[in-house]
Amino acid sequence: MSCCHLASRPVTMGRALCPVLIGRDRELTLLEEALGSATRGEGALVLVAGDAGMGKTRLCTQLALWARQRGTAALWGGCSPADLALPYLPFIEAIGDRLVGTRGEALRKRLGPRVRPLAALFPQLQIETEELPSVEVAEGRVRLFETILTTLGIIAAEGGALLVVDDVQWADASSLSLIDFLNRRIRGVPLLVVATYRGDELHRRHPLLPLLQSWRRAGVETIQLASLAPDAIGAMVSAIFEDSTRADTRDYLYRRCDGNPFVLEELLKAALDRGDIFRTAEGRWERRALGDIRLPETVRDMLLPRLEQLAPDQVEVLRAASVLGPTFDGSALSEISGAGEAAVSETLRVGAQHQLLEEVTGTPGRYRFRHALTKEAVYDDMITAHRRRLHARAADVMAAMPGQTDVDVCHQLLEAGLWDWAVPVCSNAAQSAFRALAFEDAASLYEHVLSHHTDPVERGRMLCRLGETLYHAGRNSGARENLEEGVAILESSDFVAEAAHYRLTLGECFEVANDPGRANVERSRAREALTPLGPSEDLALAHVRLAARHVFELEGDAAAAEARKAITLAEAVGADLPRIWAYNYLGGGLTDQGRIEEGLAWVDRSWEEAIARGYVVVASNGLLNAIVRREWTGRFAEIAPLLERFHGLAAGRRWEMAAREWQGFFWRWTGSLRAAAQRFEELLELAHERGLIRMEGELLCGLAPTYSLLGDIERARKHLPRPSSFPERQHLAMLLFAHLQVALDAGDEETGLELARRVPEVQRFPLFWRRVLGDRAVALLLRTGALAEAQAIAELTRVPGSDDPIQQRIEGRLARFRGDLREGRQHLEASVASLGSTLLRPEAVISRELLADVLVEAGDFASATEQLRTVAHLALECEMSAHETRAREGLKRLGVAPGGAESTGPDADRETLKELLDSLDRAPRAQREQVLAAMRQLAASGKPREAECGELLLDYYVRHAGSHEVIAERLHLSRPTFYRRLDRGLARLSEVLRDAAPELLRRPIRRSETDPGTVPAGD
Repeated sequence: MSCCHLASRPVTMGRALCPVLIGRDRELTLLEEALGSATRGEGALVLVAGDAGMGKTRLCTQLALWARQRGTAALWGGCSPADLALPYLPFIEAIGDRLVGTRGEALRKRLGPRVRPLAALFPQLQIETEELPSVEVAEGRVRLFETILTTLGIIAAEGGALLVVDDVQWADASSLSLIDFLNRRIRGVPLLVVATYRGDELHRRHPLLPLLQSWRRAGVETIQLASLAPDAIGAMVSAIFEDSTRADTRDYLYRRCDGNPFVLEELLKAALDRGDIFRTAEGRWERRALGDIRLPETVRDMLLPRLEQLAPDQVEVLRAASVLGPTFDGSALSEISGAGEAAVSETLRVGAQHQLLEEVTGTPGRYRFRHALTKEAVYDDMITAHRRRLHARAADVMAAMPGQTDVDVCHQLLEAGLWDWAVPVCSNAAQSAFRALAFEDAASLYEHVLSHHTDPVERGRMLCRLGETLYHAGRNSGARENLEEGVAILESSDFVAEAAHYRLTLGECFEVANDPGRANVERSRAREALTPLGPSEDLALAHVRLAARHVFELEGDAAAAEARKAITLAEAVGADLPRIWAYNYLGGGLTDQGRIEEGLAWVDRSWEEAIARGYVVVASNGLLNAIVRREWTGRFAEIAPLLERFHGLAAGRRWEMAAREWQGFFWRWTGSLRAAAQRFEELLELAHERGLIRMEGELLCGLAPTYSLLGDIERARKHLPRPSSFPERQHLAMLLFAHLQVALDAGDEETGLELARRVPEVQRFPLFWRRVLGDRAVALLLRTGALAEAQAIAELTRVPGSDDPIQQRIEGRLARFRGDLREGRQHLEASVASLGSTLLRPEAVISRELLADVLVEAGDFASATEQLRTVAHLALECEMSAHETRAREGLKRLGVAPGGAESTGPDADRETLKELLDSLDRAPRAQREQVLAAMRQLAASGKPREAECGELLLDYYVRHAGSHEVIAERLHLSRPTFYRRLDRGLARLSEVLRDAAPELLRRPIRRSETDPGTVPAGD
């Protein structure tokens, strides 16, 4: 019999076995580096992926141990594979124990009033859960997320923190939303969030997949745990038995475990149990001949024989444990299994010895199965009837236990098949989940028991609650169907006010489904039902919704009248929310009447007061309208700070999508075209999946002209929205712009003429949009010689004494067509000059290109060359490839090399400057002050592009406002645009320093030991 000397002495299997350190050195190093960066204030999310048994949990356990050793707080929460699980379970596990006792008291004191949103998740806080108006429940979700982020920030304040969320493939929808929120908000928090997931469990429609795609696009690092190589398997076996392993043994085990560390452990344990690996009398390890070893084929076959080594009552205790969830304690296990405490204690000890169980780190007396596959094997080995009996017993025990949640009891009742008992418990659990703002989880609970509800009125209420929950979860189609059925039942049972309340939400479902007619019907019916009952908050909200409908149709007088009615009703009953919300639509109505400044003041008052009162849904809606109204009126310089506020307040997934959508529109107008296209594409799929038809149409209106400006006409045509896509008048301008831009760039005069003749239909729109549309229409009409029609459209956009740059371009087009090159040049030069002080870079490219054409025709080749070089540079920055190509071809025809519009400075100076800036906080004070003075000179130059450069350099190198990515996001720039501007800034800064302090660029910067100083935080 051949043998292999594996070790000179026995080693305890299990805890001493650490696959993290065998073949996972690189992955562990990456995690340690990420944690180090996080503790220095560069918070991040890192994903650890791998199939079951690849060592994700053990890798993170090792990281947590390392974190604790260096004084970093290590928090851990796991997700449950149960269909129904407690919302936010991993976060409750991770921070729950830090909210109790002396440590918890100190944390709650630091949180102050901000602790209140946690009450729905942590009953031990003994704080009454705040009831929110139905329209504001999503706002409470953001408040809860902010509070959890603040709590984690407090925990991380000293030494940083690590939060491991294990097995997110099983996470509830609310936990996934919270992880996504943290990913977007922890950049400046010393916190590393590590989320592990099983890649083999992600089917095509798994809810985690869209998030994973979004995180990867955002640059979230993923550490993929692949199967171990044969050498690593050999090293792992050698580590277990503390001796070298023969190649044939290594290869045999590698083939059997397929490189899976957990499976290898189980194979080795099975081999030990069968005597295929044994210790000799001399204390050495040996094995049978490979041909004589018969190892189990599946993990289940490896695990179950171990149960045969236990006493029958111990097996029954383990089976009871398998129905309890991811973790369990001895007291509940004793009652459910019927075994005494001593017997349970002995079973836990034996289970750990046989590598079936392990104690939860940091929680004495609490256990879990050593691996989810172990729990599954024990659970699946029971017959259905026996499982149901254990679940029923578990439900009884849990219901009597203090602090137990309805959702846990509900899960046990459903698994036991006890529907009559499950219905009321599930209803209570769903309402608790709704109050905890876990909408997907609440909806799942309602859906589980809806068909088992026998009382018609209660069924109607449950349908309405389910519909409202689905609406807030962003599942619009299901929301609409359930609300329609539920409202009909409540109305037929004479619950008029209750039915009207839910009709308002039903109207919103039709609104986002792009059916404004039906939305108006539902709101009007709610108003008619509520009016005879006297003033109420719901009646005020009905008038707010009707005011919104008039705003969408650009009916300013009617919108303002409805908004004022809503304000009067809200004041009569002391309802602040509808009053503040009505200000938004009063402002919209006034803006539509042409009272721009007054209207914007009311819109801004709405979102400002909403923020002050904590009504974040209303604030988000107000900020959206503030952004849209400013886009309509061409006030782009005011939009960026509003977008920043909107991103911070977005209340729920739908509002978050709206914030990202309008950031895309801002990028399109200001020249980050590639980033805009990517944003629109990303949101288009989400909007389609969620039934947000109106948003889907808006995104197409953004995407088609963006691709057209990028020079991708084929994609632009593919994404053109149908002319019937929008029944609302407010979207007509967006629709026409998309079609006109594509027709103009594609040279499709036939389609363009038809659309150009529709431009007079948008006369109710603000002047900026009428001019943008008029410019494209005039260009298309002039191509076909329709001068009279072009002049008629130009007349609709003229205002005496105006020097608007788009209007100047329209006049320049007309003058050039008439052959008056002198007048055309004057108008176009005025357009170029005015656009130079705006953010509208693509519009500047168009005006400069047109001016260059006029200059060539007038024979002023020197000025034309200057314009074409600038066009080439600007078009390259905006990625307007067709315009860049035409500019370079124009320069070639003039016999001029394209060159660049700006000096970039010598390369050597640039490299020295980068080195200097990277070490600026360690430089002697005199050198720092010289560099700071140069940056401030650029920032205060009064030239928009130089000022941008100076501010960008100050943000990154002086104010330490974040990483490249963080600053780019805050300034609403794509990464390529950010890097181009930073590069241009370095070029200009080196030019300034060459004049003011050339010695800085000729010697390396030195750290001063006597004057270490720091760079001032401010400017």
